[in-house]
Amino acid sequence: MNTKEIRYALIKLNNALLEKGYSHPDCDLTVTGSDPVTVWVKTSRLAEIAGIFASVEGDTVREALDNALSDIEARESVDDYKKKEAVKSFGRSIDALRTAGFDADFIDPLAANLKAMSENLLTHQSSVETVQ
Repeated sequence: MNTKEIRYALIKLNNALLEKGYSHPDCDLTVTGSDPVTVWVKTSRLAEIAGIFASVEGDTVREALDNALSDIEARESVDDYKKKEAVKSFGRSIDALRTAGFDADFIDPLAANLKAMSENLLTHQSSVETVQ
């Protein structure tokens, strides 16, 4: 690969992160004389989700870049992460209400809503995985 091809591949990685909702992506490549070729995948930390700081290796520049793209494609989007965390938080709230002794008449409808949201997330997640 020449420098121009490497630059375009790094831009492709940054764009893939942007498409998933990550902010300020910054991917770069390290080639040394003794270590494997490494692609560094970095994003800014968002208030709701930790940023990414990962190294992805390969025996060649092409392999490292391809591995990095596979790593990015396997990550969930920021929106999906936020939805999953909101449902978890809702579940913890329902557990806290039970622990505090609230009436089942009050808690049961909330638990039914939580179950529906969880099933919706699972259905959405598996349909996205099927498309990919």
